[in-house]
Amino acid sequence: DEVLKNTQLEIDLFRKEQSRLLSSHLGVDKKKIEFLDHHTCHAYYAYYGSPYRVSDCIVVTLDGIGDGRNQTVWKVSNDKFELIAESSENDIGRIYKLATLLLGMRPDEHEFKVMGLAAYAKKSHVEKAFKVIEDICVVEGMRIVSKERPEDLYTYLKKCWESHRFDNIAGAVQELTEQIATKLVRNIAIQTGVSRFVLSGGIAMNVKMNKAISEIDEVREIFVCGSGGDESLSI
Repeated sequence: DEVLKNTQLEIDLFRKEQSRLLSSHLGVDKKKIEFLDHHTCHAYYAYYGSPYRVSDCIVVTLDGIGDGRNQTVWKVSNDKFELIAESSENDIGRIYKLATLLLGMRPDEHEFKVMGLAAYAKKSHVEKAFKVIEDICVVEGMRIVSKERPEDLYTYLKKCWESHRFDNIAGAVQELTEQIATKLVRNIAIQTGVSRFVLSGGIAMNVKMNKAISEIDEVREIFVCGSGGDESLSI
C-alpha cells in the first residue's frame, strides 16, 4: 500500500529491481546502468524525427503516465531543450484507457477503436456523456491540471456512463481530448510566440486530435512522428 500511494517510491524501487536484474542477466556492473527519463525520451524521439532541426519549435508530450509525469512542454532551439511546463494531472490518457475497458475492449491496445467509434455518435447524445467528464481536468496556462477529479475514477465513470450508449461514450472521450489539447496548444503558442509544434507520447497517436490541433489559427506547422507511444522510447 505504501508503494501504491507513493509514485516516486514505486519508481525508485522498480529501478533498483531493474538494475539488479540487468546486472545479473547481462553480467555488467550496476554502476554502468543508466536510466533515461520517460518524457525526455518521448520528446527527443519526436524532435529528432522532425524536419524542424534548424528552426525554433515546441515539443509537447502527452500520455497516461511515465516517470511521474503525463505532460511536458519543451522549447527547442538549435537542438537545445528547455523544459517550460510539466504536469502529472493530465487525465486524458487515463480516461481513454478506462473508457476502453468499460466498453469491453483491451486497455492500452484498443483505444484506436474508441476513437473510431466517436465518429458515429450524435452530438446531442455526446454532450450528455461529456458533461460527467468535462471538469475532471482543465487547462491552466501551459499545464493540464486536475479540477473536479474523483478519487476513484474507474467507479465514477462506470456509474455515470452506465446509461449511455457505447458510441456516445466514445464521442465524449474524443471531445474531451480535442478540447483539452487544442486549448493547451493555443495557450502555449500565445505565451511562447512559437507556432511550430511537434507532438509525442501515447496520446499523440490520436489522429483526430492531431487534426484538430493542426487547424488552430495559432499553429503554423505541426509534425507528429509515426508513433509517439512507448515502443519508440528506445529510439
